[in-house]
Amino acid sequence: MLEQRMLLSSTSQGHIVVIALFWVYPLYVLLVSGERVLLEQHQGIDLIEKTRLRDRKTIDLSGLVESSWTALIVCLGLLVNSALVHLLIHDVAGPSKVDKQFMDMIELFKSWHWMGHWVFTHPASAYLVYVLLLFFILTAIGFFTLSLIRCFPDRKIAYPITFIYWLAWWFTPLDLSMAMQPFTEYGLSYAVTTTGLFCGLTLLLAFGVLFVRRWHNDQI
Repeated sequence: MLEQRMLLSSTSQGHIVVIALFWVYPLYVLLVSGERVLLEQHQGIDLIEKTRLRDRKTIDLSGLVESSWTALIVCLGLLVNSALVHLLIHDVAGPSKVDKQFMDMIELFKSWHWMGHWVFTHPASAYLVYVLLLFFILTAIGFFTLSLIRCFPDRKIAYPITFIYWLAWWFTPLDLSMAMQPFTEYGLSYAVTTTGLFCGLTLLLAFGVLFVRRWHNDQI
């Protein structure tokens, strides 16, 4: 199947590298955006922001916008890879034995069993759904990372907490890595459910951290 040649698919030659990069994705966010936040705080630029937030009685959502743009860049790269695969590879035969084995994958919920068949009858659309789920996952962890470093502007605190939280989701019964990989026995219902739980809890924690920061600013 053509879509199994793409980077997110577990049968792709570049898949291991992609998953390894996702493992350290929070480090990318911290280095690209988090270090800038630390620099602003050390230079006192954040004092202006504290005054503005206290006057407006609101929280800073710039981290959500910034993290969504960062996630979008990653997903656009995957879409470019998808387009190149379709343009350059034309000798792929029909579904392989592995594809046939998972044509009727056992989905997480019985009412979603039809989804296993849909994934393999509409693989291009299914791949786009997984890219969209990945966008939500990366946006959520990016927002959590930036919120944490704004509230605790100390690498010794923000970095370890971010990585412990992120990697914990890769070693739980709801393995986050399986929510990023299309065409596996886990099924799309697993990916949708895991993504929803992860994003919901992560965004809740991120907003909670920002509310703590706003409360602290009000006390200054």
